[in-house]
Amino acid sequence: MKKNNFLILLLPLLFLNLNCGKKTGCKDQDATNYDKKASDGCDCCQYTGAIVFWYNKSTSDSIIAKSATDLNYYLDNQLIYTKSTSLHWASAPDCFDRNALSISRNQENKKVVSHFYEIKDNNSNVIWSDTIDFIGGKCIPLELKK
Repeated sequence: MKKNNFLILLLPLLFLNLNCGKKTGCKDQDATNYDKKASDGCDCCQYTGAIVFWYNKSTSDSIIAKSATDLNYYLDNQLIYTKSTSLHWASAPDCFDRNALSISRNQENKKVVSHFYEIKDNNSNVIWSDTIDFIGGKCIPLELKK
């Protein structure tokens, strides 16, 4: 009987000891709260996605030829930037270069979130518009072509 009582007391302690080494956390490396020490995954991952708009000199010249001096960048109908049409790049800039036209968004627990963008000239003419997916942990370069 003493042996059974001992086993009954020992089993809960053994169970607790087996679970002590496990750590629950975000196991997705693209998440802002990635935890490399986590052994058990969770639905707690948080994401930030970004895009960088860019266009080359030929596109810039084409827009300027239509008397546009500035471009207004909107994301989900909210004005984000107003920049000169003469600003251009030979290739896609790094996402967070000082002169880059980059936008980042906290996506909470969604890895992919779609946003509507619209770019208008200083005369309110829509030059570009479309939907783009922001992907958690990534910066998507978006070349604007004319």
